[in-house]
Amino acid sequence: MSQRTEDLDELAAQRGWVYTDGEQDLADRYAGSPFGQGWGPKIGESVVGEFRGRPFVTYEYAYHTTSSFGTGSSTSTHRLTVTAMTAPGAGAELQIARRGIKQRVLSLFGKRDLPVGDASFDRAFVVRTGASTGAEEFARTVLDPGVRSWPAESYRRPLRFTGNEILAWQSGKPKAADVVATLDHLAGLVERIPGHAWRSPG
Repeated sequence: MSQRTEDLDELAAQRGWVYTDGEQDLADRYAGSPFGQGWGPKIGESVVGEFRGRPFVTYEYAYHTTSSFGTGSSTSTHRLTVTAMTAPGAGAELQIARRGIKQRVLSLFGKRDLPVGDASFDRAFVVRTGASTGAEEFARTVLDPGVRSWPAESYRRPLRFTGNEILAWQSGKPKAADVVATLDHLAGLVERIPGHAWRSPG
């Protein structure tokens, strides 16, 4: 067992969370970013529990891509740590990412950027919504001044609102310190979003 895995297992034990390996049902739990890329999706380690009263799951999501060159080809494995936290209620499809992140992370949404009317925020971030009725209103409600004033470094990971969950992801396998930092970020975001943004109680 690697030191990284030991640290993750120890973190789960200390917090009363559940550490498992290979919960493959998570591979088909979501559609859209960051899923659906490449082939052969596989779930590695996962941690399930509650953080500041919010249920969550963090897990390793891996997939493969094949590149062709001349008469040959090569296969690469890509690994992401995905974290999903339950929100207070249902929202609309919404994704927020720092500008400069590859646009494929925003591939779920076919719409153009949604300016929120804050010049500094609009320069720093790409905001896209789904096509459902009320999606733009939800985005503008979520991104109120209290949320937009959060330091830019708080948005190191792409964020996606889908159903009654908020997702964040980053490259690499789960690490104990990163798991806690991501959960702290998502819980802080939930606490800043106006309560009336959610369509139903969670």
